[in-house]
Amino acid sequence: MPGDVVTIFSQSEIQIPIREQTKYITLEGEFVHPGVYSEVPGETLRSLVQRAGGFTPQAYLYAAVFTRRSTQAVEQQHLNEFADQLERELLHNSTVNSPPGAAAQQAQQAQQQNRELLSHIRGARASGRIVLDLHQRADGDYDLPDMQLEDGDRFIVPYTPQTVQVLGAVFNPNSFLFQSHANEQQYLHLAGGPNREADRRRIYVLRADGSVAGRLSNSTIFSQSIGNIRLHPGDSIVVPEKSLHASVFNQALGWAQTISQSSLTAMEAAAITTQ
Repeated sequence: MPGDVVTIFSQSEIQIPIREQTKYITLEGEFVHPGVYSEVPGETLRSLVQRAGGFTPQAYLYAAVFTRRSTQAVEQQHLNEFADQLERELLHNSTVNSPPGAAAQQAQQAQQQNRELLSHIRGARASGRIVLDLHQRADGDYDLPDMQLEDGDRFIVPYTPQTVQVLGAVFNPNSFLFQSHANEQQYLHLAGGPNREADRRRIYVLRADGSVAGRLSNSTIFSQSIGNIRLHPGDSIVVPEKSLHASVFNQALGWAQTISQSSLTAMEAAAITTQ
């Protein structure tokens, strides 16, 4: 009719059913045919990789990184809430605990360090990584999950690295050549061993697949002694400091897993202190 107005919205303005959305998935790294793929209706991660020709012989699926936009948004929100909680705790401790004399200067220095670390956390950006927890078959290959895909998903498969990192409160934090027979104690020895500030009870391994393995002294979260954990290329051994508050450590450990090897490093997560 005269005077009518026809408005055409884009997909970003109007949420349409997921089955009708055009989904683009990025495959990077050791694929036979890497690139950006438009999803075929009903396609899963496993079938998409097959359509891309599978993996090259150099593919290191253990360290594969799968990221998702919707997961990134949720993680970023939780990370911001975590930073707000830390800020309130630091503010409360600074007002309640005000030691006299020389101790006051040390407390001020600790508060300054805490503020700097809090600033690093606020500047961090969640990766949106989803730990696929791939299971290795008897023939050495991994089974990909038959998971549904979302627009913007990114699957990165690197080649096999040759190092293991040792981070945190050690005399020589560094990367060392991977040795199939070496355990956590041997890598710590190469790094000069834990220093005087190290909390030996809370040493943990940040896996290349995004998971975390370790043993907490007062927790049953991890049932395996860290000295017996098998290491893989690309894994990182993290040695926290004694000054790390236990409750903050538990949260930082979770965020080290959530945002591992992306915007927030395990070193930053393990260095958070409260006074």
